[in-house]
Amino acid sequence: MSRVNSAVEAIKSADTITFSALIDSKDALLLSNIANSLNKALYCRDCYGYNSFIDAFASKKSTKIGDSDCVIAFASRFLDNDKALYDEMALATKSGAEFIYMHPIEDDRLEDVAQFIKYEPGSEEGVVALLLELFLRDKKLPQELEEYIEELDIGFLSGESSISEEELEELLDRVKSKKKVVLVVGSDIFNHEKVENIARILATIQEYSNIELSIAAPHFKAKGVSLISSLIKEPKGNIVKLESLEATLEEIADSLGVKLRELESSFSSKVLELKDVDELPSFDGVVIYCVDNLSENSLIGTKQFSMVAKVSNGDIVEFKVGSKSLKRVFSIDTSLKGTIALNPTLDMELSGFTVSSYRFCKIFINKVGSANE
Repeated sequence: MSRVNSAVEAIKSADTITFSALIDSKDALLLSNIANSLNKALYCRDCYGYNSFIDAFASKKSTKIGDSDCVIAFASRFLDNDKALYDEMALATKSGAEFIYMHPIEDDRLEDVAQFIKYEPGSEEGVVALLLELFLRDKKLPQELEEYIEELDIGFLSGESSISEEELEELLDRVKSKKKVVLVVGSDIFNHEKVENIARILATIQEYSNIELSIAAPHFKAKGVSLISSLIKEPKGNIVKLESLEATLEEIADSLGVKLRELESSFSSKVLELKDVDELPSFDGVVIYCVDNLSENSLIGTKQFSMVAKVSNGDIVEFKVGSKSLKRVFSIDTSLKGTIALNPTLDMELSGFTVSSYRFCKIFINKVGSANE
């Protein structure tokens, strides 16, 4: 049997095809066409959250940052997790754009921050609902959308997210005179439990206001994954790894008679189905934030975190992120602020895009030793 026939048979006998986030746009389209023609499920561990966001976002439009005169950076510690987007924002700022940063953790490394808006971990759905009401004020809207916004409990959302109405008014004052405002959406939200509704609200903001959006991606080539119609959360049944096949996708498609074709966009100018924002998750207790680009293998926090977690500088601690047990040396960093510690992901086979790994985690932490002993 030829290598192409072997690859075709492997795919036909499988229930799920797994693939890497590094897939390019052409192969992503071919793979989606092949899977659709054979009724096969597709699974990419690193891109499930991103794909869920893009599917719900619907418009699939992501704008350039460079020529903006106001940048609102939301939902990432960009220097660590979404560096390419940060570099674009930094260039825009150097060209005169006003820079506004929204995140639960203040980052003193960021330059020229005109306004920092701190919100509670997990409250991103509430935050985007607040932005929806803010940026769509006095806009001509479909009746259904007007009714949705009128029913939002702004006082409740403001209190639960810890964003004051005064901060929101200051934000509005900053952006209303700008010609091009770009809301840069980071990777924190891709595995949020309400990612689909967050995406729909953001798409609605872009559709009915002058706010444009730029969306982070898990890897440079992972934008190709946005061309795939849907991914499953966990692989099922018989599995074939795309990387294990000795034939190219083009050869497999030719053998099956599958043609390369663009998938239809689901975008419509109709009001997207927005869900009610009734309750925001609580992250009381010991909380960490998983960071992709920390060079050292330590749990890094503030003196305040050490008091909450009852640990000291140099302690060896154990805790779980999801089902994975981790051992870290706790290190105090005086440049950090707040009560949330930073946890590196480099040794975890875990990124911010892995299924069930929303970057903020509430943990139970145990001291098991001291690095100074």
